[in-house]
Amino acid sequence: MINGQSLYWQIYETQDNGAQSLESLISQDLLEKLLEVKTISFEIRSENQIVLDYLVKQNTLKRLMKHIFVASKTESTDRAIEVFGCAEALRNVFSSILATPELIAAPFEALAAYTQAGNDILPATLAPPHIYQGFHKLFSALLMSPKRVQSLVQFLVDNPKHMRTWTSHMLSSQMTEVLRSLVLDYKGRGDDTCKQISALLKNGIIDALAQFIITDAPLECVSNSCQILSQIVSQNVPYLQEIVITKITPVCTYLMNAQLVGSNLLRLHYAADFVVCGLSFMMQRGLSVYIQQENQLQKITYDVLQKRTQFVDQLIKGKVKLTVQNQKILELPVTGINEIDAFEKVMVPVFASILNSLEQLCQRVDYMREQAKNNLFGYGTFVILQFVARILAISADLKLTVQKQMTLKAQNKPVDWLNQVEDSQTSMVQPDSVYAQLSLAAHAGSGGPSTVDISSTFKHRQVPLITSVVVIVRKIIQTGLVQKLVDFVEQFESNSNLHFVASRIFVPLVEFGDSAPDITLHLLKETTLITNMCRKLDQFIPFKSRTSLQTYYISFARSFLRIALKLPDESSVEDKQKFVAGKTQQVQQAPQHLSATIKLYGQTQQPNQIIYEFLTQSEVFKTFSSKCLEYEDEIPKTFGDARLTAEYQAQKKQKKKTQGVFDTGFGAFGGFQQNDFFGFGNQNQGWGDMGKKEDNQSSGSGFGFGWGDFQ
Repeated sequence: MINGQSLYWQIYETQDNGAQSLESLISQDLLEKLLEVKTISFEIRSENQIVLDYLVKQNTLKRLMKHIFVASKTESTDRAIEVFGCAEALRNVFSSILATPELIAAPFEALAAYTQAGNDILPATLAPPHIYQGFHKLFSALLMSPKRVQSLVQFLVDNPKHMRTWTSHMLSSQMTEVLRSLVLDYKGRGDDTCKQISALLKNGIIDALAQFIITDAPLECVSNSCQILSQIVSQNVPYLQEIVITKITPVCTYLMNAQLVGSNLLRLHYAADFVVCGLSFMMQRGLSVYIQQENQLQKITYDVLQKRTQFVDQLIKGKVKLTVQNQKILELPVTGINEIDAFEKVMVPVFASILNSLEQLCQRVDYMREQAKNNLFGYGTFVILQFVARILAISADLKLTVQKQMTLKAQNKPVDWLNQVEDSQTSMVQPDSVYAQLSLAAHAGSGGPSTVDISSTFKHRQVPLITSVVVIVRKIIQTGLVQKLVDFVEQFESNSNLHFVASRIFVPLVEFGDSAPDITLHLLKETTLITNMCRKLDQFIPFKSRTSLQTYYISFARSFLRIALKLPDESSVEDKQKFVAGKTQQVQQAPQHLSATIKLYGQTQQPNQIIYEFLTQSEVFKTFSSKCLEYEDEIPKTFGDARLTAEYQAQKKQKKKTQGVFDTGFGAFGGFQQNDFFGFGNQNQGWGDMGKKEDNQSSGSGFGFGWGDFQ
């Protein structure tokens, strides 16, 4: 029997014998046999100098690369790839590779065999997996050092064909990940290196990635290209963000005009996301520039403001034939402020092209409806409407920009757009994880900090921005889409997914209030929404007995009441607050019906007067409130919520008993883990606030957000 000590020495002696074997293999130049040694990775990481001196030899590296970057996998391929995983110990090896053009070119030459020839960069055919794995291991290690990055970039600048080959393989997630590291991990690199990378990508690479989104490239290629471009914009990569934003012009044209059917409709999501990303950061950048130049804004004359207002009106109505020469709109009245004029010189032509594309919005929705199966709403239609909703949600991004700028100003720090974006976007992985997110709170508008008035998102010091959400919304209204959406909501009475997206459009439209009354009154007065609400709910219906449409109509009404008094979103989302006994109420409770709104009106300092007057003077809405809202004060406040539970009622009683309030935080009710997230029916609730059927089954079809009654 071998005791613990003898076993240890036995292993040690075996390792020692192995070390002798390594020396023997190296002396005989038996690379393949050396790779078979199980402890080779350990020896490299331990920086065994004999092994490292052998690996750094050019002849050894050539043979090692041939095992990886070859069409047919050899017996030594996997172990050769593992060698490059020991990055920390291979500093001299990587320096040798970068110093030898033949070695660093080998991976690209292997990939070139699967790349289409020609002047254009086209999607390649898939290379064998081991080539992608080897490329990922090697180049991930090379990019770990800023000095090695500099050498690699110089090689690619001198050999642009290899960069084109790399780009053509965007259908591989491993190739995409390494390219993302090259482009996005710019912190810690020198400015000269950033400029070189920028020049490298401007030489046809950015154009190719944008083209992948709007052509028949494989869906993986579309997804990966969209992700990289969106992250360049959202992370404000030096010298690249501006050029990438200009690429949203052809992508938006594709989104509004491409003839797509069947599974190709899945391409719409990526195009829409990229356009929303570009618009969001274009507007954030513009607003930031205006805030930085607020002292200069006071020098703008009334005549210039009038000319700019007329220009925007003409732009929205499509009555201006834009003459674009050298990326400049000749009819655009300049402010005379260099920073603002330089920004608008580049961005307003792009913004104008987006407005022109949106003229086709209703026709696009009609086309997508034709692609849907019988009695279904259609995935394509949903994507287009979600695209519109996310444009409205950009207001939340702009509120955050205002808040950030004001905070920096109060701290007497220099306002720097680049640092602002770096601070907030340090670790973005998914392209739609940061910007223009749709709020899930039932009564919420566009979202964002409630301390920032929405008027601050489209004008500063009473000077309106051209690149703003308000301008796009007025264009959307002009197309007639809002009434079309009102009709869809009525037509698909059980489609909670549609109703949710409609809520992300209707409520933000009303949220503009006195700041942009024409937008708010268009929905309230010029569409049939209010009339439809009263017709569909002519009597009180208990919460659990309502259809999805009836539930959302009541949610709309209460949202309008809250916005009329300019109460923040948080006041109507009590389930996302933590109860604190003995703490006094600091946030005014949102009214649940018109009578309560009238009582609270006198306590409100700056109400949305135009909304308040409409709601209190509309006989239709007054009837709706008296029949459907006043019977119910204690209500669920989020989508898909079965709040009428013992726990919920107990907390309500506790609040009244102790005179405490709910502080901000997340309670036990929210989130899909409790199975009450909208779209996921639990034992008490069906889809999106819909009651249960007689057979005790949750109503609704499909599973998950976005995949209900579409197609």
